[in-house]
Amino acid sequence: MTLATGTSQALEEYLIHLKNQGLSESYISKLSGYLGKFCDWAGNTLATHNAISAEKFLSKSVHLKPNSRARYATYLKGFLDYLNIPFDVKVKVPKTLPDYIESSDIDQIVEWIKNRKTYRDTVDADLTLIETAMKTGMRRSEMGNLKVEDVNLDKSRLYVRGGKGDKDRV
Repeated sequence: MTLATGTSQALEEYLIHLKNQGLSESYISKLSGYLGKFCDWAGNTLATHNAISAEKFLSKSVHLKPNSRARYATYLKGFLDYLNIPFDVKVKVPKTLPDYIESSDIDQIVEWIKNRKTYRDTVDADLTLIETAMKTGMRRSEMGNLKVEDVNLDKSRLYVRGGKGDKDRV
């Protein structure tokens, strides 16, 4: 990509590059919208596109949440890397804990399961899954990978295989 090429053409070529990589249409659409605003703001020549202008444009998003700013920084970095313009701005994203679920909410789910009409008798299986999740703290993927041989009722143990970090635990 040369600096003589117009920004709209460079952006179109970058979007085609992303489509060829198999990225989703919704991701490309969001990225296109943000980078389109950047190109309009920076001007029509790529000579005005540099790390400083990108950082100035990113600073307009300082009022947004850290996850949004980090996503926008990633959009800019990918586009500028495609244009062979170094852009090394990192946005610190704080680690957040998942929302706490009140026991009253779980009780409502249990009551809903007990009272629902179904043509199959899956109520007991569904309630067993909820109770297992509540008492063990297993992740959804861990519960999905659970096999009959992983359950030892005599010793009151569950064997979690391939959990987070591909680690096994009891």
